[in-house]
Amino acid sequence: MKNKKLLIIGSTSIHTENFFQLMKEEFKEVQVISKLDFSLWSLSAQIRTPRTIRSIIKKFNPDIVHIHQVNSVAYYALRALLPLGTPNVLTAWGSDIYLTPKRNFILKTLVRWNLNHADSFTADSNDLAQAMQALIPERKIDILIANFGINLIPVQTEKEKIFYSNRLHKKLYRIDDILRAFGKFKSKPNREEWKLIVGAVGDETDQLKALADELNILSSTEFVGWLQSEDNARNYAKATYYISIPESDATSISVLEAMASGCIPILSNLPSNMEWVSHGKTGVVVENVQSDFISEAFEMNLSNASELNKQRIERDGTKEANRKKFISLYEKLLSK
Repeated sequence: MKNKKLLIIGSTSIHTENFFQLMKEEFKEVQVISKLDFSLWSLSAQIRTPRTIRSIIKKFNPDIVHIHQVNSVAYYALRALLPLGTPNVLTAWGSDIYLTPKRNFILKTLVRWNLNHADSFTADSNDLAQAMQALIPERKIDILIANFGINLIPVQTEKEKIFYSNRLHKKLYRIDDILRAFGKFKSKPNREEWKLIVGAVGDETDQLKALADELNILSSTEFVGWLQSEDNARNYAKATYYISIPESDATSISVLEAMASGCIPILSNLPSNMEWVSHGKTGVVVENVQSDFISEAFEMNLSNASELNKQRIERDGTKEANRKKFISLYEKLLSK
């Protein structure tokens, strides 16, 4: 790909930036389109955004266009691409397939249109790929299973009596249920030294702090907000357990980072999680988020689970492993 050009189209997001970083050394030139109006309900965006994308494509002349998210971003990008015929790849992120089509008929129609007009596809789990295919039974599509990979900052430290969670403070991620489970855990004997570190922020941050106070766990719960990569990596390295129990999710890079750092994952019962963790062997899959699910994790062989998780990430979760998958897809697409 060293003599080829790649154009990435996606929202202004850390995920788009991460993908750019993943691919930038593999091509002669990589350009990103992200700072456009992708609003579906804006009349000016309906007219200007496809026109702007088409103009950039004609000027940059990419060999491949890689679009991120099967939503209005893909809709505008594919509208711009259709007259040009440039080979393209469409990557689903999760909520665009799991949630967006369920919101209303218009959004479902839009997602289906995107899936029917892109050339090639990727998803980060088999379950997500199956959900994509189910939306367009009239068209059989090949979907590469790949993620953006992880590249952890090495931290040398001993594991401590810490649970770590760094998902957003929004209803989807059920941080309140993590706090309640930690409260149940702390109410039992000989657990005084255990601590919960809660990273990130969101709409519910103030409510979550009030809940921790109400549950009498505020003194053993640390809300650390947004963290730099180095501090986030340090928390992974120190924590014995990592908790992520969203209502809906594709493969979470945070989960992979935690597993690579030797954390025992405690995850919600989602198909994408089940593809990475075996309940009772390499982590805990939570069936009921209202239960004392944290205590279940104490019944595991921590050393064995930690080693198995590290091996799995080395095989399927690193940047290098996934970079090779994307390059292979591009080569296949360009050979047609």
